[in-house]
Amino acid sequence: MPGLNILGTTVGKKVLLQLRRWQELARLRDVSRNTQSRSARMQTSQASPEYPPTAPAIVPFHGTVTVRFSDAIVASSERAKMLCEDGRDPVFYIPFEDIYFELFEKTNAISESALGTAASWRVHAAGASADNFMWAYETPETAALAVARHGAFDPHKARIDADPAEDKQHTPHLPE
Repeated sequence: MPGLNILGTTVGKKVLLQLRRWQELARLRDVSRNTQSRSARMQTSQASPEYPPTAPAIVPFHGTVTVRFSDAIVASSERAKMLCEDGRDPVFYIPFEDIYFELFEKTNAISESALGTAASWRVHAAGASADNFMWAYETPETAALAVARHGAFDPHKARIDADPAEDKQHTPHLPE
């Protein structure tokens, strides 16, 4: 069964259900915040946001994530993690052990974010190359420690296929 394509990432129905569950939890959390007492909300200063962003959720992906560049597989893992942040698309992180680093060249480019300092890699495969194809938090902040020694890939440059594991408990099977 082919998956659905979201911003260059192919995901199956089970992944979409997992993402929708996470979004529903986030919505319920927001509803819970909105029910704070009026006096607590009145104490919030006008200069600060009423509801600060929540910490990112990092969850294991149950299935296989395969990353391709120019038809070459550059990473494949059954141990991927999904990082979900408020207002952003989820990002798959692949353990370093499952990335074919012989196809990558580390660059001097770094970026800073609330998650830490990220280093970037250039990919060379099938006669083509792309800068800033992969990044990884080499010095992650506490909220991102679960994705230390994991790489993420630019969905505009990579083909990222997420194939969820079969849910044996809820998938009907024909008797043999």
